[in-house]
Amino acid sequence: IDTIRWENVRYCLEDYKYFMLFRDDVNKARADGRASSSILARAERLLAIDDAVVKDYANWSQDPEVYLQARREMAQVIEHLM
Repeated sequence: IDTIRWENVRYCLEDYKYFMLFRDDVNKARADGRASSSILARAERLLAIDDAVVKDYANWSQDPEVYLQARREMAQVIEHLM
């Protein structure tokens, strides 16, 4: 049964998986030496997860654009890692 709550859970799981894939790609690029220092610095900033996105389990942004922007930035870094 589809509900808004289940859809949100699905989106959260997709975001988590995307983040883990991003982390793995960054680690591989670092190990292979195939990324510039500026791209790795940008990736590290994204991996740190800004408090404006998620601070802790009880405090996170209610603005979906914040999450979409973080995803866009991760996608841009991934393109540079390829």
